[in-house]
Amino acid sequence: EISAGRSLRSVPPATDPSAKTMARGILLHEITARGKARAGDQGGDSADLASPRSVRAATLEAAAAAAASLSDGETVRSGWLQKRSHGLAGWQKRFIVLTPSALVIAHHSTPHAAARCLALSAVESVFPSTSSPSDIIIQVTGMRQLTLRASSAAEAAAWVGAVLKERLRRQSETEPPLGTARIADLLEGSPLGLVAPTVSLAPRGPAHEAPPHGHPAGGAAGLSDVLSEIARRLGEAPAVFEKVVAKVVLEIESPIPDVIAVCGVGGRTAELMRWSHPRVLVPALEAASELFGDRVSASLDGGSWTMQVSIEEGVSVLHRVWASAALRRAGASGPTSFFFQLELSLSLGASLGAVRQARVQICDYCAEGVDAAAKEELVCVLRPLLPPHLEYHVLWRRPLGEQCVHRDLPRLMRGLAVRCHARGETLYEDDGRWRESPASQLACLGQLLGSLSRRLDPPAVSAAICDGWDGWLREAVPVAEGELPDKLQALFSQPWLPPTSAALAVLRCISQSMVAPAVKALHRSVYSLARYRDLRGEWRVSVDIETDGRVTVRHDKWEQAADASPLAFFKFRWCLALTFDARVASMLAATVSVVDFAFGPRTEPEQERRVRALLRPWLAPGVPYQHVWASLDPALKPRRM
Repeated sequence: EISAGRSLRSVPPATDPSAKTMARGILLHEITARGKARAGDQGGDSADLASPRSVRAATLEAAAAAAASLSDGETVRSGWLQKRSHGLAGWQKRFIVLTPSALVIAHHSTPHAAARCLALSAVESVFPSTSSPSDIIIQVTGMRQLTLRASSAAEAAAWVGAVLKERLRRQSETEPPLGTARIADLLEGSPLGLVAPTVSLAPRGPAHEAPPHGHPAGGAAGLSDVLSEIARRLGEAPAVFEKVVAKVVLEIESPIPDVIAVCGVGGRTAELMRWSHPRVLVPALEAASELFGDRVSASLDGGSWTMQVSIEEGVSVLHRVWASAALRRAGASGPTSFFFQLELSLSLGASLGAVRQARVQICDYCAEGVDAAAKEELVCVLRPLLPPHLEYHVLWRRPLGEQCVHRDLPRLMRGLAVRCHARGETLYEDDGRWRESPASQLACLGQLLGSLSRRLDPPAVSAAICDGWDGWLREAVPVAEGELPDKLQALFSQPWLPPTSAALAVLRCISQSMVAPAVKALHRSVYSLARYRDLRGEWRVSVDIETDGRVTVRHDKWEQAADASPLAFFKFRWCLALTFDARVASMLAATVSVVDFAFGPRTEPEQERRVRALLRPWLAPGVPYQHVWASLDPALKPRRM
């Protein structure tokens, strides 16, 4: 050691100081390793410790390679981490640099301050800690276990994946990929031209809905990070954890899809990735084909196929793929597209092969450029697979300028109210000024827009809307009677109105077109057997900001019997509730229900019985009990049952 130290001190001054300092640090590391090896020879089993000569050769080789990489700027990853000390110091802050050949541990963020250098060839395993997801465990030949701590579990997983990739790439130069023949057998019989999906992992916490439009970006590096995190959440053993990443890294150039390659590895991750095979979609596609019959033809877009995995108390696998569809009847208009979805709920038991629940639905569709009759026919065919809110979502996502809000808002402002339940306050409420004059109507609209924007939009967006409104109102010419719709149409096309504003998203709900699906559904169910008409002046709109942050827009309408005879009189009030997330960026639900009904004193019993039967499927859960309670005479004493 003394002679080696002298040789280090005799390094010529022209030598790169980073290499010189790094070599000195490696010498101390080598002396420590030799001491451990001697201690193992004297006091116990030393089979797991490398020989001093091999440790010295690996560390010196790593020092030279790391110094060259740093001088050439070949840094794979770098950043500050906490290193666990085996003394009394606890955790120490260190700057970690990963090069293609070594892991450098430095005191400062400069290469010449290296305190330690680990050759990747000497790293036996690296994996996240099961007890603390933000901790990284590195086991090195002939050394004590090294523990690093990142700021988050995501950063720790990124470091683990980066170290494994570089180590496995070095091994791949001499070791061929494993399991190729077995995996190739899995791809036989792939249906409808599908090969493999783009895999993503849903974040923990509230359910995440992936955007349906566009093809998500993917790649081997991203897939490796996703599969590493999946293996960590499933609690895979370190050996299986490394095999999962190895399959992806070593077969980047292979024609076999990376996600299918993982099926050749043992463990629960391989069981989960078996659900990514194209044949998994066959039962769902067969069910959809039986539903379409000879009315609709469809073909899948394999490039849009995605698979999202959610791991919480159970495991959920969500397959999504776009499909082109066309009506087969003669004279039908051009093709449309729909977003096909298969959701599988799995149990976190001994095997991930047990399906607790399977649901097939169409979660989006696009019918632009298709005539209204063909669109209605296509939606009628797809309706059994459509979620209840999808028809409303398709209408709502249209730009504000393409909707009839400018025409419907003036008459729907009557009685409109905006309430914030978390604060117990009313942000806006129609006080009658709306009907005084066009000028007062514009003032009320500005008050409504400002109150919504200040509560739902970020401060910068809210300030831009308020400033833009004030400027536009100053330049606007006086509005005469009947000119307000045209004025609003010009207003909604102003550039200072950001299209992503939550306040504008709420305004898109205040139009007659938004209630059209509910009107059609009630006509099919009730109107055909008991005709009714709108009760004029009884359409009310309200906006409720719930305590959990969700936003609900409600349309309440009264209908009454079309027959003017008192013997046939009835009326009912139905409500359409559109629920959005806190940013009003996604529609979560749409419900239509009858919330009240009444009959006249001379209504015939047969008419009342028939109307009650027609309204029963639409009644909100508490309505029948409210009617019973309201019919009880307070003077009556409860009878003994």
